[in-house]
Amino acid sequence: MAWYISSLDVDAVYAAKAVRGHWEVENKLHWRLDVIFKEDDSQLATAATNIAVIKRFCMNLLSINDTSKEAMKRKVMSCAISDEYREKILLAG
Repeated sequence: MAWYISSLDVDAVYAAKAVRGHWEVENKLHWRLDVIFKEDDSQLATAATNIAVIKRFCMNLLSINDTSKEAMKRKVMSCAISDEYREKILLAG
């Protein structure tokens, strides 16, 4: 259970939607970036912003150009080991 303090005058339904919306972003983006790309373990200092942009770009390419239900981690590995799959992802559209 979680408690939230706010000065907003909102009902429980609106507040619940706002909280779920926040965690939806967390679960869909940040969690995947950490688990798949190990973003939290990154030791890169000066290039951190550039690497973050590249990771998001890659994740978007994989999501858009391969709509299969295959796990994202497997799609990333397929790009690393298969020239044909990587070409499909990079040149689709």
